[in-house]
Amino acid sequence: MREALVASYVVKQGQIHRAWRRRWMCLYRDGVIEYQVDMGRPIRGRIDMRDVKEIVRGKDCADKAWPHAAPKWPRFCSQNTMFALITEHRTYYLYTFTPRDAFAWIAQLERTQFDLVNEASSCKPRTFSVSIADVKDVRIPAYLPEDVAHDMTLALERPSAHISCCRATFTATPSMLATTITETGVLHGQETPVDAATTHVLYRRDCSPIMAVTLTALATTFEGINFAGVLTVTHKDQPEPIRVYLPGMFTYDPAGATGTQHDESVSEEHARVHMHIVAAEMAAILQHASLEDINKLHASFDSLVRECTGRPLLHMWMHHQLVSAFIHGKHPQSYAEFIAATIAERPADRGVNLQDPSHAHTTAYLASRTDSDAQAPPQFFAALVHNGMRLAQLVGLAQFRLLQRMAEPESMEELKSCNPAPAALVGADALRAALMLCTIHEAEKLRCCWRVDPASTTQSRTRDSPTQDAATAESEAPGDGNDGDAKAKRGGEVGGVVGADNSSAKVTVGSGSTMHVRVRATALEDDDVVRADATVSVNVRPQPATASSEPATVAPPFHLRDDVSVSFSREGVQCEGIGFAGSITVRRADNGPPRVVLVPGVRTYDIAGKTGGTRASERVGEADVRFLSSVIVCELVAALHSATAAELDVMSAAFAEMNTAFHGRPTLAAWLHNQVVRSMCGAEHATTSTHDTKVTDAEHSADMTEAASYALFLRSTRDVSQLSPQAHLTAYLASLDAGSPQPPLAFLATCFRAENLGKVLPLAQARLLETLVREMDEQGETA
Repeated sequence: MREALVASYVVKQGQIHRAWRRRWMCLYRDGVIEYQVDMGRPIRGRIDMRDVKEIVRGKDCADKAWPHAAPKWPRFCSQNTMFALITEHRTYYLYTFTPRDAFAWIAQLERTQFDLVNEASSCKPRTFSVSIADVKDVRIPAYLPEDVAHDMTLALERPSAHISCCRATFTATPSMLATTITETGVLHGQETPVDAATTHVLYRRDCSPIMAVTLTALATTFEGINFAGVLTVTHKDQPEPIRVYLPGMFTYDPAGATGTQHDESVSEEHARVHMHIVAAEMAAILQHASLEDINKLHASFDSLVRECTGRPLLHMWMHHQLVSAFIHGKHPQSYAEFIAATIAERPADRGVNLQDPSHAHTTAYLASRTDSDAQAPPQFFAALVHNGMRLAQLVGLAQFRLLQRMAEPESMEELKSCNPAPAALVGADALRAALMLCTIHEAEKLRCCWRVDPASTTQSRTRDSPTQDAATAESEAPGDGNDGDAKAKRGGEVGGVVGADNSSAKVTVGSGSTMHVRVRATALEDDDVVRADATVSVNVRPQPATASSEPATVAPPFHLRDDVSVSFSREGVQCEGIGFAGSITVRRADNGPPRVVLVPGVRTYDIAGKTGGTRASERVGEADVRFLSSVIVCELVAALHSATAAELDVMSAAFAEMNTAFHGRPTLAAWLHNQVVRSMCGAEHATTSTHDTKVTDAEHSADMTEAASYALFLRSTRDVSQLSPQAHLTAYLASLDAGSPQPPLAFLATCFRAENLGKVLPLAQARLLETLVREMDEQGETA
């Protein structure tokens, strides 16, 4: 089946009767637009983008001198929704129902036209009056946004245990390094902006097999189920990370019962309760509770789950994932495998009867997983669309209509390749609090209390004096007078509190060896309000004794290093024809040559970027700079707190998924990580430049001779022939091999199109670029 780049309802004006009629339109990768009366109906017509000479958009549609019969736009039609496709024999006049739909269509149409023209003209000789020799002296300066440069200066030159920089926060204790990076943007193939966050915690604890835990609050799909996030566990003796999938609001539950309160789509309240339980179990595991106590903790929530969520299999599977990943160090079963195994072993007591019509979707899902790729059944999408406007606000109107079609069994096969609805992670702050809670009491008797509101995405952390700690814990505790609250009121204890109007969780770790957990939940069952409360205490061992006769390996605590110094310079740097916004110089106490980490900025040339479009192009944008700068600073500060090269590798991998989803620059991020490891840890796998490095400040040129080469790194770690065929990369590498590295024409043209370069370039150079871009546009070339 052909993959549609964009598909939605579009209103088109007829050629003969000139009436405006709604049509379902799909743009495919081959550049053909097909439209029909409705989805699934016969094709009524096609538009080949190879025949389109011009795409007209927005307010230009109102005063355009049309080559064919001019349209009469409807009065209610906004200019932000209009666009037109001009061919030799006809002009197609179109508008969408929302400006967002129009933006999505125009962006994909322009990108498709760009790719088609580039493909068609790849064998034609280029006849530009401006040659590479004419622009050999053009160097487009890169820059950092003022707030980014200020944050980097403070974080690197005054490193401390608590740092905020750009989109990142960093916390250091002797037993952990915790980093959180947040991101907001539109994912590829989606319409509405989404919020995402990654929290990564490096552990250094005696006798603990866990090296790092990462919480990624970003929707992902696995075996046809739309999960809301992932916990990644890395063990010291196992380089391959283990993934624990987290359900959220709108997640498909194959064990749900159609037509009940606990149907196929997980509700927000159900997801919150299960995340609170996961946070409690994870905190106990990381506090070295025994497997017997972990199972006891899990069983104590069984009645609460039955009364308030009705999802015992989901509850069991989450426990199975945590025990497998954290304790056994093994990859857990998928949800489908777990359901099939549980039904086969205990079909009667888990609430799943495959003979019951309410579980027909379970049979269909398990069959789809056996026959081919797993696919959520129509019953799930039918339950999903009942959420109406709430779901439409999350996924966008066009995607919501697509989900409505997927609820029809006859449309499933046709729409099988479409992505399901994303799931929203609730209770993510509870998981972050559990990650912090598990080691904070070891940090020099630090008295802290977390209060987390699941309805928001912020987490507050208050540090109180010893005299105020008891009062703070008392005011933040639920306050029913049980043992757990009494413990929380003592000095030297840590409490993690998660609260909402309808569900809450409280975890208290005392100064002794006991952890107290309470989870409250409220649910609506047959118009009756059901409230449940589970309280349990488990034994934890902050420093477990080893059974081996050999002495235990003592992990040195994280601490600020005194053998290195770091300085940050905002002076622009030119290295191998690429402009950087600044540099970070690392000097070691052994008087070796200084190492330099080059910092990309807005307008930096990314040799691994893609020509065309706004995402991951050759020109690094401001959003890319904010994310990459956050990662660089956090890795450098972690290295200043004595993180090893292996720990930095795990830290870098933790943010790779967010980079791929929002920015698409894995090669640039990998090279920056390589620079940090090489500079801070003395790793020898990094490559150095074989060409002279030039900087604006001649006094720093000696330092820059140890700067790493982006091109050499790409050639040594990537198969250039397997990268997307990019003419700009070929041209740049050829100039590099010739000894005179030069940014290619495509990059210069992209920068000129993105902003007015007359303010940063000499007038003669700006006019050369203007001539180049005009000729490219006239010839339909892409250089």
